[in-house]
Amino acid sequence: MKKLTCIYSLIFAINTFAGEFYIYHSPQSSVPGEKIYSGIELAQMKRLGIDYQVTKITTDKTLEEVSKEYSHLKVEPVQNFELYDYSNFQWHLNNPGGTITRRITDIDVVEIQATAGEDIQNIADQDQQNKKVRVAVIDSGVDTNHPELKDLIVTKPSECAALQTYKACLSDRNTDNEQCQAQFANIDTDGDGYPLDCQGWSVTNTAYPGVDITGNPEINDEVGHGTHIAGIIAAPKDGIGINGIADNIEILPVQVAMNSATDNPIDNIAKGVLYALENNAQVINLSLGWRFQFETTLMRDVIKAAIDSGVAVVVAAGNDAHSDMSYPCAYDDVICVGASDQTGNLASFSNRGTSVDIIAPGVEILSTWPTNIRSRLFTQDYNYEYMSGTSQAAPIVTGLVAKLMSRGWSSNQAKIKLFKGAREKREKSDIRFGNIDYARALQADPSNFLYPAQKEAALILYKNTPANKVRIKIKNLGLKQNNVPIRLESQSDDITVLAPTTRISKIEQDEIFEIDFDLQIKNYLESEHRFTLYLGNEKFTIRANIVRVIRPESDESNIESVIINGVIDDQAVLRPFEDVNTQSAKPDFLTVTQKNNTTTVNIVAFQAGHYSVSRNL
Repeated sequence: MKKLTCIYSLIFAINTFAGEFYIYHSPQSSVPGEKIYSGIELAQMKRLGIDYQVTKITTDKTLEEVSKEYSHLKVEPVQNFELYDYSNFQWHLNNPGGTITRRITDIDVVEIQATAGEDIQNIADQDQQNKKVRVAVIDSGVDTNHPELKDLIVTKPSECAALQTYKACLSDRNTDNEQCQAQFANIDTDGDGYPLDCQGWSVTNTAYPGVDITGNPEINDEVGHGTHIAGIIAAPKDGIGINGIADNIEILPVQVAMNSATDNPIDNIAKGVLYALENNAQVINLSLGWRFQFETTLMRDVIKAAIDSGVAVVVAAGNDAHSDMSYPCAYDDVICVGASDQTGNLASFSNRGTSVDIIAPGVEILSTWPTNIRSRLFTQDYNYEYMSGTSQAAPIVTGLVAKLMSRGWSSNQAKIKLFKGAREKREKSDIRFGNIDYARALQADPSNFLYPAQKEAALILYKNTPANKVRIKIKNLGLKQNNVPIRLESQSDDITVLAPTTRISKIEQDEIFEIDFDLQIKNYLESEHRFTLYLGNEKFTIRANIVRVIRPESDESNIESVIINGVIDDQAVLRPFEDVNTQSAKPDFLTVTQKNNTTTVNIVAFQAGHYSVSRNL
């Protein structure tokens, strides 16, 4: 289907540049000024029946005065056109406030009052962004032919040439495909282990025949999600289309899903992260997530490896409007981003738990859209589209992290500056910091910064004695600190912290400090509890789950002996719990093992007539 609109449609403006005029005259006569048409163009025009030259002059005279001077010729003011600039639709860059109409269904709208200035305060500092920063967009792929993105994509000329040769060979009817595959499919000119990766990699596609690695270089975005994210981060500020967040950026596309189906395995994302690391990504954007039951050790390990190597990992909080854990948002050290709307308030759909670090605009964000997919909401130009979600909030933060790293800050320093520069939260929530503010972040000191190292709930093993404890982990992202005061207060009337104030005598940079607080639990409630942790001038909400265990020596009269598939540690304690999602008459159990300051939890579930032990949780 032919597109009705394109980025190169010429929208003529009515603005007239004072002092610039067109003078129409015979090609044989001469008027001082800039000739518009060359000799070849004059000949072409004459064949079309147009036989005149146009000269552009610049003068201080008015149109009336120039018309009198050239009374025998036609005079017109110069008319200028511009390619359409959609930056005025990007409220996250410049929020003017006022009444806006928000679509709540395909046919229903509601009016709200936007708050002027509730944007990211993305001040112009292009001249300060001196280092090229490589950002991996691990998503649905990227339209590498989009006019705003094509010059930003990481491109390997030698791999591209080899890929084109391979495809040309396959299309040659006189050449056997097996010969093409044997000769070209394994060409890897840069030695990264990914043959023919011209402009990124797709782990969702099957490998080319004879290639011993998952995926191939076909990264076409058939969904639009990844293309939208890439534009938010890096679309050039050239007066055409939209403006991205950062300037000195190159995009590394990594396709891990081609649709929104539930059959996209989590290991695709882990493989995508590996590709990004092998290709020197400095920032990784993950606008995706999953629930706890899909969590894998592999995913945790590759994200940790990325962060340990100095890569900033920015993830979306999720769009379920709850405070439960989602992943990888709940991983330690990632930057997890919730979404705000045009009023500056938390978006209704945004997750908002203790694992969420910061808030960025995520409602009706305009960005690039694949050129082969028709946009639905932004109909002025089908190369652009509105989308809402924490998926859009995350790349805004990714762009700001990349800007700070381009200015010379490390990934940790960029994180500290954004966290410390965030505005105060407008609502009561467990989110660690408020709305992102780049101007404030630039002024923030990244030297000193302590924060809770654990995003997931701490575990309280309940005993009917005064010996209950909760362990808090604190990480130092900044320089070494000495004699740091810490205070922990319970938000529940059923729990009292017995010695709430203590000090850390010394904590080194990147060190994790663990401290146990003694608790008095007045009334046992098998539920989640919250604590307030004070670290210097910052305070954080800490979640903790109380687990009551049944010990092996428990005096139960109704004891049943069962066979368990799997291994349970001899020192494990078991706690029964009811699985409300099944009709099983037999209870499932949590096993809790504590060794070497590490707590390991497993599920022992009754399924298909027997008990089985899950992986470590």
